[in-house]
Amino acid sequence: MFLSDTLSQQPDFIPDEDHDNEDVVLLPDGLFVNLINIDLQWKIANAEDLDLDISNQIKTLLEKGPATLHQDLSDWTTEIFKGKPVLFYKGKNYIPNNQELRKEIVEHFHNNPSTGHPGELETFNSIKQHYWWPGMRTFIEEYVKGCRICQQFKIDRSPSHPSFMPIKGLTTTRPFENCSMDMITDLPPMKGYDSILIHDV
Repeated sequence: MFLSDTLSQQPDFIPDEDHDNEDVVLLPDGLFVNLINIDLQWKIANAEDLDLDISNQIKTLLEKGPATLHQDLSDWTTEIFKGKPVLFYKGKNYIPNNQELRKEIVEHFHNNPSTGHPGELETFNSIKQHYWWPGMRTFIEEYVKGCRICQQFKIDRSPSHPSFMPIKGLTTTRPFENCSMDMITDLPPMKGYDSILIHDV
């Protein structure tokens, strides 16, 4: 005879007065990663430095412009976050023309210890899943190029191979035309001498 474990017991065998599993938190909230950064979302909603063409898009969207523009604006949507409109382009959060805000987003995806300073392409692929702004690829590329840690540990996959500088040979055939001498000094003394004179003919 085998004793069945708790998970295999029928639920109707549990007494009605046994409610020990209600309102029990197995894992605290601190162990979970919040996919939505509320502080960052609040900065995006309060940013005022919008690109000129984007601000026109927002105005048209909010005022429900002419029907002829609806097809052109089908990629743009807005959502309200704490009373502020937030713009989305193809389902991705549009980041206003605020360099510090854009830099903070790139830092979050590039400098985070869990990501480990990925390259330019991997950082771009991570950011483009959630955010968009004009010239985002170039912005990320320039940021990664300027990252001190990335440049310090970057592998040089195409090292330069400088050409050899040949030593010119003798231009004359006359004996003793060229003479050279060299001194090797500070040698351990031997029989009272500590230097050697070398000459080449």
